[in-house]
Amino acid sequence: MMLLRSDLMTENKQNSNAGNGGDLLKHSAYLALLDELVSREPWHHEIHIVEAHSGKGVYAATSSHLREARQLPDYAASRLGIAQTAAFADPPLGFGAIAGIRDGELPYAGSPVLHAREIMAIPRRTLTLMDRDSAVRKTVACVFSQPSLAVLAPDLRLVDPGGTSEQKVLSALEDSAYLPTSVLHFDPFAFVMSAEDAGIRNDYVKLITPCDELVGRGELAAATLFITWGSNSRAALEDLDGAGYAVG
Repeated sequence: MMLLRSDLMTENKQNSNAGNGGDLLKHSAYLALLDELVSREPWHHEIHIVEAHSGKGVYAATSSHLREARQLPDYAASRLGIAQTAAFADPPLGFGAIAGIRDGELPYAGSPVLHAREIMAIPRRTLTLMDRDSAVRKTVACVFSQPSLAVLAPDLRLVDPGGTSEQKVLSALEDSAYLPTSVLHFDPFAFVMSAEDAGIRNDYVKLITPCDELVGRGELAAATLFITWGSNSRAALEDLDGAGYAVG
């Protein structure tokens, strides 16, 4: 069994964004956070990761940022470079090559795969992946059916939030459903770009304070929010304060 390029190519903006500068930063931060947590108790023995916007898990990436990063002298020895190489090692340890990948495309492992591989050695673990796009969930299921991830199958939760992931997480927070060993990752990408996203922005206003408080009290391991990147980052932060793209 091997991954085919056709398994990964649903129509989605994720195809072109995979491996861009924001992805490289985000995934490096995720790996650094996980390294810090699993070096300590109780996370060394138990961790539950929730991704509110999981994405496909594996991409045939075309970003010039990824290509440039791979050419840097320190990339191969970096935390992200090592993790990416391991993800595509020969089976059964990794996925191996993606069949049918085209010139100009590079295999790239997204956060679901990076997290999965990192928590395999932790005795008590779960990985919850939310995405409202059924085609994306189908791709994730295909990726996690590969032999290199089979050991994690009993601990994988692939979730259709039935609306926005933000509302799903808010409900869980209100029900005290998360543990001191839970890690929440939010990656709404560019929700600041449209007036139609006002509801999601309001949800984040409601999410940030309780997450900060729970982490501060030790009732949640960590929570991260990657709003957007590039020229929109300042506007995204301002939108959480009430202005941003809502102005004008």
